[in-house]
Amino acid sequence: MKAISVLMLVVLLGCTKLNMGTQVLFEGPLMAQSKSPVVSAGKLSDTFAIYYTRVKDCMGVSKPLPLPDVKIMDGNGVMCGDNVGFGCYHNDYRKGTIIIPIETNPTVIKHEFIHHILFLTTGNIDLNHNSEWFIKCGGLEEVVKNRP
Repeated sequence: MKAISVLMLVVLLGCTKLNMGTQVLFEGPLMAQSKSPVVSAGKLSDTFAIYYTRVKDCMGVSKPLPLPDVKIMDGNGVMCGDNVGFGCYHNDYRKGTIIIPIETNPTVIKHEFIHHILFLTTGNIDLNHNSEWFIKCGGLEEVVKNRP
């Protein structure tokens, strides 16, 4: 099964006008004991770690991999290259960073984690979203099945 494109992701998540975040609310590692009110509120870091573990397990990756760093922006969109999107992944050597807006959902977070895990395991972040994992493990399988 071919993975969906970014355009399909926009359609599945709803046609929302994205307001690009301009203010960084948090930037750094995902840690449960973070001093940032954005990341520590409601144990957001723990939630991210749970999503990450679920995505890794779904992809069949058993070896330990580091969590990416996270950059959380205000608004509901982030600048990714030349486009405003729901989220973005940047890799730098062995450690990557997911960039997400504060107004996001688990599907976007899982999607960015898949880019990170693909980079760490294959060296390719799959910008074209050809991997089946985006649907199977990114939370979109149910969306695709239940789509009108």
